[in-house]
Amino acid sequence: MLRLRVADSSSARLKAVTTTAATLKTGEVIEVGGIDDYELLRNKPSINSVTLIGNKTSTDLGLQDELDYADFTDIDDMFYGI
Repeated sequence: MLRLRVADSSSARLKAVTTTAATLKTGEVIEVGGIDDYELLRNKPSINSVTLIGNKTSTDLGLQDELDYADFTDIDDMFYGI
């Protein structure tokens, strides 16, 4: 569902794809079609081919759980091969 609200003091002109036009005044709200339930959406977004429904953990999404940290010795080894 698309909700539009006119924020400034001037009126706004809205022209829909159907060529229907509406003039909105400050504070007026117009709602245009759609659905308001995420579960009913088609083509839900996904990460690593896992559809984003419910609460997913980084493990569920195939993401890295923890970062590996390098200390000063590791960095010296990477740059200087010591």
